[in-house]
Amino acid sequence: MVLDQEYGMDELPLVANKLAEFVSSYHLFTFEGDLGAGKTTLVKAICDTLGVWDKVASPTYSLINQYQASKENRTFPVFHIDLYRLDSAEEAYHAGVEEIIQSNDLCLVEWPQRLPDLLDGRRIEVRLRVSASGGRRIQVYSHEN
Repeated sequence: MVLDQEYGMDELPLVANKLAEFVSSYHLFTFEGDLGAGKTTLVKAICDTLGVWDKVASPTYSLINQYQASKENRTFPVFHIDLYRLDSAEEAYHAGVEEIIQSNDLCLVEWPQRLPDLLDGRRIEVRLRVSASGGRRIQVYSHEN
């Protein structure tokens, strides 16, 4: 486990900064949590940290959004994937999810449990839970295989 701490919603940019430190070593980040736990809000904060100029929105209906990040004189694509409304693994494959993940471009994936076989390799796993105080319990794990 890399991180296990409670944060207020206003502190998510701090978490985003910590997660952005892993971008040079990992290209796949998965985000798990109940509806309203703050997955998309955290992804938006990460994109802000990485210099994404586009409006970051939940790709719940489109499945995949692509942004351009610009950080430290480097421009690179960022894929934001939301598997919540996924009907089948076949739908994900037809949408190009597997190809995007294998591209080694930065992928931020919400609801990875909908496609566990594709997302079980080397990654940073982020789990968000709403705490009794209304903050967020955030646990971060690094997976090497």
